[in-house]
Amino acid sequence: MSNRKKEPEQETRRAKREMERIARELFAEAVIKALEEQRKERRKNYSIYTQGYVAEKAGISLSTYKGYVSGRSHHIDLITAKMVADVLGCRLHEIIEKAEH
Repeated sequence: MSNRKKEPEQETRRAKREMERIARELFAEAVIKALEEQRKERRKNYSIYTQGYVAEKAGISLSTYKGYVSGRSHHIDLITAKMVADVLGCRLHEIIEKAEH
């Protein structure tokens, strides 16, 4: 295969990886947004549900949690998202469904 043929294929693979990265980031943003909305709802009835409380109970630092919520960090993994959902008394699949809509 000539180098000219390889270059477009490499560009296509790079573009696909970039699109997948962007999709993961957007999904992570939607998940943390839905989790934060759930936290705010819980806080209306139970004042203990501060960001600090949720972060501590989920085993992450407050600055990490705030990074997720503010969008500075798009790297929330499913395990962390599940731990936050557990603290909030909801199921992760419900949060994911909210994030998809």
